[in-house]
Amino acid sequence: MNIKPVNDVISVSAQITAADVATIKKQGFKSIICNRPDNEQADQINFAEIEQAAIDAEINCYFLPVITGNITKQDVEKFADLVNQISTPILAYCRTGNRSITLWALVNKGKLEHTQLIKIIEAAGYDVKHFLDALHATS
Repeated sequence: MNIKPVNDVISVSAQITAADVATIKKQGFKSIICNRPDNEQADQINFAEIEQAAIDAEINCYFLPVITGNITKQDVEKFADLVNQISTPILAYCRTGNRSITLWALVNKGKLEHTQLIKIIEAAGYDVKHFLDALHATS
């Protein structure tokens, strides 16, 4: 598990396992958001397994799946609403973390300058291309 901090509120990562949830809790996270649809790959850990581990660890867990390359305005609005309503800090994950950081960036595109968003995405180790593609698609 490679958690990449975005800011004080949210961090992102690639797919987590049920065994990772206890460590996530120990690291101080209060909530987990899954941005990966179930059954995307045959060997994928589905949300129900992560959710059960979160219940056992007493950490909040939410399912907000989005489709790679097809993030909609509604997805962005739902992500913004969820982040504003749940306990922080938050760990958002998907297959690689790209969808999660892209959702965060799209939520913040009117709040932060474009160059600032790009620097944050790059500092977290993600390819800016995914954000730019999503920005164009949701504009």
